[in-house]
Amino acid sequence: MLPTDSYFISNFVKVMEFLSGEVKKQGHADFYINNPPPNIYGLAQCHEDLSSTDCELCFAAARTKVPRCLPSESARIFLDGCFLRYDDYDFFKETIDPVYDTVNCSSPTGLLADDSLHKQFEAKLGELITNVTRQAKSNGGFAVAEGKGGVVSVYALAQCWATVSDEGCGQCLDKAGQELRNCSPGSDGRAMYTGCYMRYSVERFFNTEPEPEDSEEYSKMTIAITIGAISFAILSCFGCFMGYKRLSRKREDQVWRHYKEQKITHSVDAGLAGRFPEKEASNVLQIGLLCTQASWALRPSMSQVVEMLNNKDYEIPSPKQPPFLNASVITGDEYSCKDSIVSSQKSLFITSLNESSPR
Repeated sequence: MLPTDSYFISNFVKVMEFLSGEVKKQGHADFYINNPPPNIYGLAQCHEDLSSTDCELCFAAARTKVPRCLPSESARIFLDGCFLRYDDYDFFKETIDPVYDTVNCSSPTGLLADDSLHKQFEAKLGELITNVTRQAKSNGGFAVAEGKGGVVSVYALAQCWATVSDEGCGQCLDKAGQELRNCSPGSDGRAMYTGCYMRYSVERFFNTEPEPEDSEEYSKMTIAITIGAISFAILSCFGCFMGYKRLSRKREDQVWRHYKEQKITHSVDAGLAGRFPEKEASNVLQIGLLCTQASWALRPSMSQVVEMLNNKDYEIPSPKQPPFLNASVITGDEYSCKDSIVSSQKSLFITSLNESSPR
């Protein structure tokens, strides 16, 4: 059953907001709402090698991709640095799922294009995966490892989700590592599993360096504008997608008034005192206005919204008319966004692995 209940948006937003606050504090969180229905269970976690700032940014990026999953009642989003999942049941203890667990492998590059090195690399990779798995099991579910020496160096990271048991973590890592070995002689491989994540690469990809102090202030401002402004855009688009429903009339009126006065960035939190990327803020707020136009035919599809948020070169159109026209009588599926992304499966995967092929 698709999530068309009027409480879905409200429950979903509450879960995501709670996850956002807890991820900021401790790098991971789980939360659920089951009253009123429908049930929404959410899990978010950053890899433990990330700094607190990078963790917040990764989670914010994952949230911007959530609209691509609608109207699916569940989704899993894997990024290189964090994981976000929502579903309609308690999945927190799950570790392995034969239907949705997947491995992505790249092709051999550089020296690995030489067939004579394949067996040497395969042995080295197998040893590295064994080491990082063993270390993660004894280190609370996280480890990084390096396999240096020889012609090609290899690096690996293993991460279990905080909600799984030690036993479940071990089972997930064993299975992920077993499948990841089959990526050899590919120069990069990722195992994206229900209870864990494992990756190897011939290039060092994990971060164990301390966060530079001089970048902290600007990073916090970037996070504030990313989460604050994008929240307005996503909430607006959720309302459009599920049936036109005003989430905050006062907020939308304010943004529209500032847009007409050609000072839309005045809608950004005044606490930032103007210290934020104005172009980025303007674009995100304008997307929100597009999603709240009174006529559904003028609203962008979810795929277009995602493209606008992720493609800096995308030309964002101007709203054609003030939103909220006859908003009190606009309800029902007939006003759902056009060209919606509908999945025939229960879950959707979104990964950062467009260049890789699944195995």
